[in-house]
Amino acid sequence: LGLAAASAAAADAGSPEELRAATAVVLRLNPQLLEGSALSEEAAAFRSAGVALFRRAVLHERFGEADAVAHFKQSAKYKGMLTKLQRLEEEIRAEHDKRVSAAAACGINKKREERMKGIEAAAKVTHQERLAAAAGGGAPLLLEADAVAETGEAADKAAGE
Repeated sequence: LGLAAASAAAADAGSPEELRAATAVVLRLNPQLLEGSALSEEAAAFRSAGVALFRRAVLHERFGEADAVAHFKQSAKYKGMLTKLQRLEEEIRAEHDKRVSAAAACGINKKREERMKGIEAAAKVTHQERLAAAAGGGAPLLLEADAVAETGEAADKAAGE
């Protein structure tokens, strides 16, 4: 029974000459001929025969081993997960912004900000002024920034003890 079915399928496949002739006809056709609702009876019959013949191969090429339904289920699952991740990212960003504003409002970094302002103010003395003071026979000019940094380090050490 299996051998008879296989030989009948081989006979239905067409001869190599028939396949070459069909290929030549298909290659000459314009795809727009088979689109739209106003198809001629012959074009509609040809289109339905082509869909029946090539549907499985096209779907296999497009979606791989999985069928189209499994592919679309997987795509929907990915889209759902992406939506959840985007919502989570928004929640994390909102919580982070809330904590940043709370930290800025509580004044934790006020001491560091004041020290940095002192350093920036003292840094206005240029390198040339330091060299000129040293060349004038006097001791090198001690910048306020150096003094602020030294007192800040001493305060940090004292706080750590």
